[in-house]
Amino acid sequence: MADGATPIVEINGVSKQFELQGERIEALRDAHLSVAKGEFVCLIGASGCGKSTLLRILAGFEQPTRGDALMWGMPITGPAPARGMVFQDYGLFPWLNVRRNIGFGPASRGRPAAEVRETVERFIALVGLQRFAEAFPHQLSGGMKQRVAIARVLANDAELVLMASSWRSGGAPASPSCSSPTRSRRRSSWPTAWW
Repeated sequence: MADGATPIVEINGVSKQFELQGERIEALRDAHLSVAKGEFVCLIGASGCGKSTLLRILAGFEQPTRGDALMWGMPITGPAPARGMVFQDYGLFPWLNVRRNIGFGPASRGRPAAEVRETVERFIALVGLQRFAEAFPHQLSGGMKQRVAIARVLANDAELVLMASSWRSGGAPASPSCSSPTRSRRRSSWPTAWW
């Protein structure tokens, strides 16, 4: 982590091109942006304008064709626990229940079992899924899957939360069980978030 003057994210002249059936597709052109820690940023634009491409670059899943994507002044060269992504399709592990999906990151990072259990229970409560802690993804509604995906990223202590159209399916902003806990978390310790 850097000092308060260094932006958590800097996008300097970022462009991304893809090859599709022998044709060059420009998904993103010359993007520039600087984001301070704690800011809440929404990318709004038409389908296909590069929003998800930029999020994938910030998550470290793609490299820009040109330009620099930086976190705390350092190049983003691949995925890292400091950046968490909530995918459009939620990305839940179908063989893991809610509890184990949320605890996957902390457990994979070698956190003590007691700490993982406490973290999981805290985030299950935060997103209001206590009654569904043992349920598997196929047993959940779209909005519930979305809340599990958000809790999984937050449980991993990401400094930067990236969400690709994640409010689309569940109507979550109107849901007290999701929007109220996330609003209260933002007030106290919310990481920098991108939608």
